Amino acid sequence: MARFSAVFAGALLLVAMVAIAGASIITTTSIDDNPVPFGKKTGADCGSKMVQQEMLSHCRMYLTAKGGRRQGGSTMNQAEVHMEECCKQLENMGEMCMCEGIKMMMNMQGWTQQQGQMMSMAENLPTECGYQSCQMRAVWF
Repeated sequence: MARFSAVFAGALLLVAMVAIAGASIITTTSIDDNPVPFGKKTGADCGSKMVQQEMLSHCRMYLTAKGGRRQGGSTMNQAEVHMEECCKQLENMGEMCMCEGIKMMMNMQGWTQQQGQMMSMAENLPTECGYQSCQMRAVWF
């Protein structure tokens, strides 16, 4: 009988330990100490949007056509069409990547700061589409 009591007491102790262990489960939550602020995009995010928006091809064609400035001809009509499509591409870029995308386009095109007219027109692309203009200073390589 004493042996039975010892086994029973051991089993009871084991059950009690399992119950206590199960009741004391600790849940932890980690908090990112350095999250990316809302609205901030990384260069990779903007780069992938540039690819999706065909490297802002219509914005580039608009700047090229408008730079030609033939009034009343097909160049102006083409410029208007490209401007509409450019605005769609900029909208799809989102305001956080819009200026970064324009800077990438300008650098890819090889337009330099000496081509001030192109830079000025590029800065104002977002304004022409109803967004805030871009500051293009210190963009050029």
